[in-house]
Amino acid sequence: MATSVVETPRIIATLPTRPQDGDDAYMDAGAAPLMPVLQHLYDAAGALRIAVLGQMSGGDRLSVDPGGTSTVFAVRVSRVVGLLSRQTGSTPIYATYTAGETTLDLTDVDGAPANLSNDTWYYVYAFCDGTATTAAYISTVAPEASLTWRTGAEGVDRYVGCFRTNGSGVPLAMRMHRGRYTYRPFYVQALAFGNSTTYAAVDLTGVLPPHARIAHLRLNLTGAYVAQLRTTGAASGYATFGPGYSPIEIEADSAQSVDYLVSNALASLDIEATGFAE
Repeated sequence: MATSVVETPRIIATLPTRPQDGDDAYMDAGAAPLMPVLQHLYDAAGALRIAVLGQMSGGDRLSVDPGGTSTVFAVRVSRVVGLLSRQTGSTPIYATYTAGETTLDLTDVDGAPANLSNDTWYYVYAFCDGTATTAAYISTVAPEASLTWRTGAEGVDRYVGCFRTNGSGVPLAMRMHRGRYTYRPFYVQALAFGNSTTYAAVDLTGVLPPHARIAHLRLNLTGAYVAQLRTTGAASGYATFGPGYSPIEIEADSAQSVDYLVSNALASLDIEATGFAE
């Protein structure tokens, strides 16, 4: 009677013995039964499937065109050369691809909203749309901690990248390449005319997504004064800057904030976010 194969995902160094020509190649009996050979192949295939599920070649560039509105905008995903994922509602795993760049608009937002919401982070996912095609969509559901899958859709919806809208629902123009984001055309304001002489927190949630901690900032200090910046609450490790523009890459705390101070209340500090890293 036939029985199901129980897979144990692993790759072992000791290979099973195969039958020779003329052997009675029984499934489970004889000098060299076939089942240990087949079991080894099943187990190795299972290990490799786990290791490569979610691997994506291409699709590592994401951009939002400048000049969009809450209803008319363009989000672009570079060509996906290969994506290994499950088809929605299906057990088989497929290697899919796109023929070229994918352009997303309001019709590709999950839930079919009438417009993008104000001050909201949106996330782009790729998925298997049939046995050979990769498609993409936009969602407000964040990726899980590994930044591989959409939360609640492990193995199905592959995370690509994210973007945010401003207070009018307009998507902030940006360009991403392999997890490094640059705002377009130059920056997004995070602090204007700061003049606190004791450490004060600067909220970066408008420019830094909840899963990211590394902010790319540019400080502009007016007057012959000094400004300091640190991860919020850090006892040390702050950076000191003089007048003029100073770029910095700094770690925010878990609430996406950094601390700043200026040496004199007459100073004026602007903090501009030029991008971030996931």
